[in-house]
Amino acid sequence: MARKVDDLGRIVLPVETRRLFGIHPGDALEIGVAEGAITLRKMEKACVFCDGDVEVREFKGKLVCGDCVRELGPQPEPTESAEFAEFAESAASAASADDDSATS
Repeated sequence: MARKVDDLGRIVLPVETRRLFGIHPGDALEIGVAEGAITLRKMEKACVFCDGDVEVREFKGKLVCGDCVRELGPQPEPTESAEFAEFAESAASAASADDDSATS
């Protein structure tokens, strides 16, 4: 099957090909060269840092590959803010005071 390149360098992928590979408007395609041929590959998942597609997993709504996760290293556990800690302590004290007044 042959397609012509337009003035802007675009080609239209045949609908049969798009259906076969599950390509939809807005999908990213990787364009490469292999053994003298132009290749297209649908990017299912890609790392936000390096565009890698190996061991990709979601972290806080973003896709990150295994190599970048290892490079970033272990992340510290999130800590509570001082404001939240004060709120939690006062809520616990108030609950304790309510329990004491209910039993007397």
